[in-house]
Amino acid sequence: MCARHMMRLFLLGALAPAIVLLASVDAQTLLLTLNTPNPQAGAGFGNSVAVGDVNGDGKADIAVGVPAEGVGANTQQGRTYVFSGTDSSRLLTLDTPNPQAGAYFGYSVAVGDVNGDGRDDIAAGAPAEGVGANTQHGRAYVFSGADGSLLLTLDTPNPQVGGGFGNSVAVGDVNGDGKADIGVGTPGESVGTNTQQGRTYVFSGANGSLLFTLDTSSPQASAGFGNSVAVGDANGDGKADIAVGAPGEGVGTNTQQGRTYVFSGANGSLLLTLDTPDPQAGAWFGASVAVGDVNGDGKADIAVGVPAEGVGANTQQGRTYVFSSANGSLLLSLDTPNPQASAYFGNSVAVGDVNGDGKADITVGVPTEGVGANTQQGRAYVFSGANGSLLLTLDTTNPQASAYFGNSVAVGDVNGDGKADIAVGAPAEGVGANTQQGRAYVFSGSGTASGASVSGGRGSSAPSVAVLAGIAAGGALLLLAVGGWYTRRRRPR
Repeated sequence: MCARHMMRLFLLGALAPAIVLLASVDAQTLLLTLNTPNPQAGAGFGNSVAVGDVNGDGKADIAVGVPAEGVGANTQQGRTYVFSGTDSSRLLTLDTPNPQAGAYFGYSVAVGDVNGDGRDDIAAGAPAEGVGANTQHGRAYVFSGADGSLLLTLDTPNPQVGGGFGNSVAVGDVNGDGKADIGVGTPGESVGTNTQQGRTYVFSGANGSLLFTLDTSSPQASAGFGNSVAVGDANGDGKADIAVGAPGEGVGTNTQQGRTYVFSGANGSLLLTLDTPDPQAGAWFGASVAVGDVNGDGKADIAVGVPAEGVGANTQQGRTYVFSSANGSLLLSLDTPNPQASAYFGNSVAVGDVNGDGKADITVGVPTEGVGANTQQGRAYVFSGANGSLLLTLDTTNPQASAYFGNSVAVGDVNGDGKADIAVGAPAEGVGANTQQGRAYVFSGSGTASGASVSGGRGSSAPSVAVLAGIAAGGALLLLAVGGWYTRRRRPR
C-alpha cells in the first residue's frame, strides 16, 4: 500500500531540549480484561477506548468501540459498549440509530458530561455511515450515560461522499456553558478544489448547534485535517480549546510530514501551529493528539504522536512530542525504550496524572512493536510529565503476534485511588477461535493495585480533556476507505 494510505501523525513547532530519561519502572498491574458480549471474528473490539464516570459512582467507566462488529445481517455495522470501572459489568450497549452495513459505528469514542446531569455521556463516530445518497458520508452520535438514550445526532454542514465525518471525536466545554461540547473530525472532506483536505466542526452539547468550522491555515489536498482531535483549556481562559491533527499535510518539500493546530474555544482563532522538531517526509505528525497540563502551569499542553517518523536507521519507528500551550515550545521528546523499525510509536496518545504528582503524564501506544518472537504484538508506555522518565511498560496478558495492543489508549481513575489508570485496546487480538475479535485492558496507574476481573474520551478523566483513539495499524483489520482517505489507516506496505 502506498504511503498516502496512512495512519495519523502529529507535529508541533518550537524546539527545546529533548528529554527522555529512564528511571525505575513499576510492574504492570491488571485491573480489568474486557471482551465483547457478542463474540465474533474480525470485530475489532478495542479499536477505540475512552474513560469517564458514566454511572455516577465516582469511578471512571470504560467505553469501547467495536467498529467492525456485525449487527444482525449488517456486517461491520459496529457497536460501542460501556463497562463499569468498579466490576467490569456491562452498563450500556450502544447502536447506531441508522442501521446499515459498513457504518463502522464506534470507530471513535469520547466521553464527557454533555447534558449537565453530572454523569459522563458518550460520543461515538460512524465515519463510513451513508447519509442519503452520500456513501461514507459519516455521522456522530451522543448518548446519555444515565440510560443510553440518544441525545444528539450530528452531521457535517457540508454533505459529500467520502467525507468520513466522525473519524475522530472529542468532548469538552468550549463555550463555557457548563456542558461538554463535541469536536468532530472529517479528514476526507474536500474543501473547494482540494480533495480530502479535511475539516473539523465543533457542536454545542446543549442543542447540537454548530459553534465552529475549523480549517487548516495551509490549504492543500490530502491534508487529512481532522484525522485526530482533542480538547482542553490551552490558553487558560476557562474555555476548552481544540487541537486538530493534519498528518497528511505537506510542509515545505516534505510531503505528508504533517502538522497540528490549536484553535481558541472562545472564538475559533488560531492559537498555535505545531511542527515536528525533526522534519522529514511521511512522518505523519498529528496522527494522534491529546491535551493535559504536563508542566503544571495550569494550562493544557499538547501531546502529538508522529508514528511514521524515522529514528536513526529505523524507518517508521515513531516518536511523540509534548509542547507547551503557553508558547508552543517543546517540553518533551519521547522515544520507545525498545527501538525497532515500523513500531509506530505514537499511533495513539493520552494524558493524565498517573503517578499522582499533580502533573499530567503521557501514555503512548505502539501497536506494531514486536515483543519477543511476536511481530506486531504491540505495547504501551507511560512517561512522566515532569521529566519524561519511563513510569510503566504495559503488555497484553494474552501474548500473540499481530494483536495491535496499544492501537488505542485512554486514561482515568478507574479504581478510585486518585491516580489515573490506563485503558489499552488490542483490536486485532484473537480470542479463542475468533481471529481479530479484539480485547481491551485496564491497568493500574500506580502499578500496585491488587486483583483483576474479567468481563464478557475523554481519554482522560480531567473535566475538559478528550483523547482520540489510535488507528488500526497493519494486517487486514479495519481498512476503512473513506473517499480514498484511509482513516486510522493500516501500516503502509
